[in-house]
This record gives sequence, structure tokens and C-alpha cells, in this order.
Amino acid sequence: MRGRRFNAEDRAASPLVAIVNGEFAKRYWPDQDPIGKRLRLNGPDGPSATVVGIAKTVRYLLPWEQPQPYVYLPYEQSPRSSMSLVAGSADNSTALAGRLRETIQRLAPEMPFNVRTVASFAQSTLSNWLVLIQMITVMGVLGLILALVGLYGLVSYAVSRRTAEIGVRMAMGASRGNILRSVLRRAAVLSATGVLVGSALTVMAAPVLSAGFVGLDSMNVASYVAIPALLLFVNIAACYAPARRAANLDPVRALRYE
Repeated sequence: MRGRRFNAEDRAASPLVAIVNGEFAKRYWPDQDPIGKRLRLNGPDGPSATVVGIAKTVRYLLPWEQPQPYVYLPYEQSPRSSMSLVAGSADNSTALAGRLRETIQRLAPEMPFNVRTVASFAQSTLSNWLVLIQMITVMGVLGLILALVGLYGLVSYAVSRRTAEIGVRMAMGASRGNILRSVLRRAAVLSATGVLVGSALTVMAAPVLSAGFVGLDSMNVASYVAIPALLLFVNIAACYAPARRAANLDPVRALRYE
């Protein structure tokens, strides 16, 4: 159970007991001994439990997750429809699984029992996340390609609408470099506006995403700076071809363009 569902207190002993991990103790009772402390379960109106032990902080869901506060409750206090038993041995894991199966069947013959190694569990968990990450990556790349194609078409259309204007400016002495910089400047403003809006929406959506993806609650400054800069560079690079075409227009043909 995650620690954020509990309220820490300092009162007398309670008939309910709990074990907290090190991250929970560090977050709610810094520089204090958590043994004997009380915490309230299931909200402010729930029952209180006394902390009777501290467990090591480990990764519970993902190998790359940040330390999370957790609370462990005895089974008789908080029954569950299913349970997991984690056992370690210096011997062969297959032999250990056989002994565990025999012991559980002797104690509770009707209890279903499934054995798998930690390595296989980690591999299946990582494979599911890798598939999800690959899907998100493909969707992101496709979205970037569509955005670049749309921006390229928009700038090309804007250049075609300004053909006569460009011809007039070149006839009045504007250089090809001035025309190129003018078109790229407008493309840069358009790209920067989109990147700023997207970055603002990303910052607003980060708290929602962090609720489902562990580790996103910490602000990564490098990502929030490098990725918008990369998108801005790629967008401007996509606009270079129509801008160069505008700079290479023949002034006479541009003046006759309708």
C-alpha cells in the first residue's frame, strides 16, 4: 500500500499494527524513530495503526521507479483475495519451488499455487513496458512527421500567396538573402508559437501523467529544454526548401504571377 493514503500521527498505542518502509519513515518522520508512531489508515476517518517495524525501500513496480513510501499490513488486518510469496535460496530455484509447493499443498490443499522466477517476472513486466514505449515512440514519430509535412505545406502556400509581393520587393532592390531571412523568420515565429503552446500543455499534463507513470513527477529540465529546441530546429529546417525557392524567384515572373 502506498504511504500517501495514510496520515502520520504521534499518539498512544493502537491494537492495529503496520510496518513502513524506509522511504515512508524518512518522508513523514525525518530524523525520528518511527517505531511506536501511529498512522491513520484509509483517510482521516479510518482506524489508526502503530508502526512496529521498518522494511527496506525497494522497487515495487518498475526497475527505474523513484523511491515510494509503502505500508505493510498483516493479512488478518487486511485480507486479500490473492497473495504473493517471495522466497530466496542459494540452491536451484526449481528444487525450492517443489518444496514450497509441497508445503503449501500440505497446509492448504485447496489453495491454487503458481510458481515463477523473479527473472521471468521481471522479463514479462519489462516486455509489456517496452511494447508500450515502442507504441508511444512510433506515435510520436508519426505525429512529428505529420506536423512537419503540415508546416511545410503551410509555408509553401504562404510563399505562393506572396509571390507577387516578393517580386515587387526584389524589383525594388531586396536581395535573395533578405527574402530568405524574411520567409524563415515567419516560419520560426510560427514554429516557436507551436512549441511554446505544446510545452505549456506538457507542463499542465505532467501531474496527470505522473499519477500513472512512476518517475514523471520529477521535472527533467534537460528534457523540457532540449526537446522543444530540437523540434524548433527540425521545423525551421523543414521550411528551408520553400524559403530558398522563394529567394530564387525570377522577379519578372513573380510580378506576372497571379
